[in-house]
Amino acid sequence: DYARKLSLFVPLAAAALIVLAWFYLRSLLAPYERLLETAGEAPANAREHGDERDFLIARFESSIAALHEKEKELERLARREKERADDLETAARTLSRNLPTGLLSVGPEGRVVELNEAGREILRLSRDCRGEPYADVLAETPEFRTLLAEVLESRVVAGRREVHWSRPPEPERIVGVTATPAQGADGRF
Repeated sequence: DYARKLSLFVPLAAAALIVLAWFYLRSLLAPYERLLETAGEAPANAREHGDERDFLIARFESSIAALHEKEKELERLARREKERADDLETAARTLSRNLPTGLLSVGPEGRVVELNEAGREILRLSRDCRGEPYADVLAETPEFRTLLAEVLESRVVAGRREVHWSRPPEPERIVGVTATPAQGADGRF
């Protein structure tokens, strides 16, 4: 009786193990099958001289090589754009330094980006004000500070205006000011 039960159990257990192994192998091979499906057409020589593994390896290697080429191209373009930006910044700074009139440039966050030498002389400032809030830099020139605040808020050109201020014991000063909001080609202020 025991031998008879065992003779029935062993084939049934073997059949169950085979079915489980088949499901397990299917789950193991599923990613491989997906790779084969998504790999697309391989170069002719990979299909002619190898099996599916060679095909997948060749396709993977060609994809990696293409990505490296794209990465090199992006690096080249980024380097070229940086050089262009550096050249433009150098030109702008040179132009700013050599202007006989004052130039004050303020970023959208309200900090001084540039104040040329003529501007420092007009405002009677002896320090480099880059990075400081414009309101602090123009603390002694309330009319100019208010005009600049309006332009930064409304983003509308303030045509030539006269700004008055005085620093005792000096007499009142009148300075012509034009304030223009600047936008890049991408619309950034």
